[in-house]
Amino acid sequence: MLARTHGQPATPTTMGKEIAVFAYRLSRIAAQVEASEYLGKFSGATGTFAAHLAADPSADWRGISREFVERAEGLGRQRHASIIARNGRGGTSVGEVSA
Repeated sequence: MLARTHGQPATPTTMGKEIAVFAYRLSRIAAQVEASEYLGKFSGATGTFAAHLAADPSADWRGISREFVERAEGLGRQRHASIIARNGRGGTSVGEVSA
């Protein structure tokens, strides 16, 4: 079969070689996913516990956050955050496989 590069016809290749390339990429991505650290946060939209404190000012929200994220969910805790953790590897991996 004819291979393509940058959308243009290139040199001949085999289906077996193309499947091997795909399998290799997939195995690398699986290893990256396994090695990834997944973080969670429980400090509100802006990371200040403002809504939590409005709901119950006497609660230990930092402790509750730690308990929930680290122990209940089994994630690493993103201690200082203003938005959700960037777990963008998934989208990158999909792009790599489809390339």
